Amino acid sequence: MIKRILLILALTIALTLVSCITASEIFDYDTTPTDFEIIEENAVKATEMAIANGVVIYDMNGIKISYLGFDPVGDIWGSEIILYIENNTSIDYLVQTREFHVNDVPFAPLLSCHAPQGEGVIEPLILLRSSVNSTGINVAENVSFRFFFMEKDKPSVTFESDFVTIDLS
Repeated sequence: MIKRILLILALTIALTLVSCITASEIFDYDTTPTDFEIIEENAVKATEMAIANGVVIYDMNGIKISYLGFDPVGDIWGSEIILYIENNTSIDYLVQTREFHVNDVPFAPLLSCHAPQGEGVIEPLILLRSSVNSTGINVAENVSFRFFFMEKDKPSVTFESDFVTIDLS
C-alpha cells in the first residue's frame, strides 16, 4: 500500500514539473560556447600548433620525439622540458632519459613515461628543484641526455638513442 502511494506521489510530482515547462523551453537552448569550451578549444589548437612546430630530436625505430619548449618555472617539482613522444609502432614502450647533463653537469631528471602503440603523448621532462639547488646551477642553458626504450612488459632495454642536446636559452 505504501509503495502505491509513493508511486502515485512521484507520478504527480513528475506531471506537475512537466506541465510547467513549455515545448519552446525544452527545445530553445543557448548554443553560445561556455568559457570552458572556448578555453578547451584554444588549448587543443595551441597543442596542435606546438606539435606541428616542435623540433624533432629523435626519429628512429618508429618513435619520433619532438622538443616543444622549456618552462623554467614548471610545476611544484621544478622546471619542465616539454616533449611530444609519438609511437608509430605496434608495441607499447616505456621511455626514459639517462646519462643526463645540465650545462655539462651530471643531473638526475625525472622522465619515465608510457608511449602507447600508435599514439602520441605530451610529457614533461622535469628538472627537479632539489637537484638543481644541490648542483649550484642558476640557469639551465642546455641539456644533453640519451633516451632508453623498453617494451612495456620487458624489463630490459630494447634500444637507445645517441646523445641528444637541447639549447634552452
